[in-house]
Amino acid sequence: MIKKKAKSLINAIVSKVKSLNTQKSNKKHITKKLKKLFKRVKQLEKVALADRNALEQLQKKYNKLVVKFSDKQVEIANLELENKKLKETLVNLEKQTPVSLKAASHDEEKVGTAIVINEENDDLTKIKGIGKVTAAKLNDLGIYTFQQLTELQQQPEREKEILQQLSFAERLRKNNWLEQAKEILK
Repeated sequence: MIKKKAKSLINAIVSKVKSLNTQKSNKKHITKKLKKLFKRVKQLEKVALADRNALEQLQKKYNKLVVKFSDKQVEIANLELENKKLKETLVNLEKQTPVSLKAASHDEEKVGTAIVINEENDDLTKIKGIGKVTAAKLNDLGIYTFQQLTELQQQPEREKEILQQLSFAERLRKNNWLEQAKEILK
């Protein structure tokens, strides 16, 4: 019986030693695997840090581009508004441009932005009520000669247009400029 107990005790000790040896072997294997895993984790952390830095740089670039895009949108809106205003100004100027200037063809030459008609301009100040300033305004409206003034009576639309442009239209009627121009032409 003692022999049996001793044998079983020896077997238990041998089994325990084998188990410990297996565990020791497993422990070395596990330790080796853990070292590889830690090394891989450190590599991944470096890659993640580099990726994070790259992402931050891209985010900064993106934010700058968003600001530039917004600035360009504002600039485009301002240019579109300016373009619209210029178109309206052009339409208004076309409406205000006297027919004689629009229709002038071979007998005109451009000097700067002004159109000079190559015909003898009459001294409109000879008409009572027309001074230098008024004569200049009439010239701006395309009226350079007494003949052009008399022709206004046959062009009611043009006459109305001229009267609307002049702030002193009542004076034109009161002083009877058109009749005075006819008398001078006789």
